[in-house]
Amino acid sequence: MITISLQLSNRTKRVFEKGILNKGIEIYGKLRKDVSKLGESALTYLQSQIPVSHLARPHLRDNWKKSTKMIPGGVLLTLSQKSDIPYTIFIDQGVGPRFPKRAKVLRWIGREGKPIFRPRAKGFTGVHFIDHTYYFLTANFAKFIDITAERYIFKD
Repeated sequence: MITISLQLSNRTKRVFEKGILNKGIEIYGKLRKDVSKLGESALTYLQSQIPVSHLARPHLRDNWKKSTKMIPGGVLLTLSQKSDIPYTIFIDQGVGPRFPKRAKVLRWIGREGKPIFRPRAKGFTGVHFIDHTYYFLTANFAKFIDITAERYIFKD
């Protein structure tokens, strides 16, 4: 799960609380809309980083959802899985070579339905899509969110 909490500075919150602007909730709504756009962009990027699988089981690409939630003084963006797919961490982090522990060979069933015997199984490098998505969010944050909050305060 990828979670980002965006909170306004104390100065900006005081402006809202003093009543100088009667549109405090509307401003949070505008901020939430921009955070939602950032989340949509990050979700698209995340899905583009996950390799295509031709297996019949649920695909990891389609298993992500975005949600935004109002929290005190800001907005919370969460990218999470719709359902738990147990192999997510292995695709992200990779798997090292596998060796038998109590036998001389590893055994599994191949695509043709015949057993395969090997003394070891080669691992694979992970995709690291979660790390890449964090980097994407960091690099593109300023494109979507106005850090000074002036766009939300003075925009009609």
